[in-house]
Amino acid sequence: MQSNVLTYFENGSARECPEKVAIIDGDIQLTFAELQSRAKLVATLLIMTAGVVVGVAAGYVGGVLDDVLLRRVDTILSVPSLLLGLAIVGTLGPGLGSLMFGLASIWWVGYARVVRGLVLSLRERGFVDAARA
Repeated sequence: MQSNVLTYFENGSARECPEKVAIIDGDIQLTFAELQSRAKLVATLLIMTAGVVVGVAAGYVGGVLDDVLLRRVDTILSVPSLLLGLAIVGTLGPGLGSLMFGLASIWWVGYARVVRGLVLSLRERGFVDAARA
């Protein structure tokens, strides 16, 4: 009998998972390591995308938008990340999607601060003024 990896994640019980589970879609078979690496890749792309978009918007536009976005970032950074992550995943329920969303909703703030700082430093450089003129 073939086990389905998605039923294990939906049920939330990792103790019953075998080491290798085959998902039968044609010839595709995924191990847990392959599934974890794909989940990490998706979570990282979500985190980086959210951080870069917020950081560029805050740094480039500035003004009120910068203040509002950075206050949101400071609010998220003021709560311990592990506690906030557990609360988000606990609220959404067990599953791989809720875990990825929980990680992405916490860790994007570091990228946003770094990207905002880079955009602010690049905005004041001479070649930007020359390009505008």
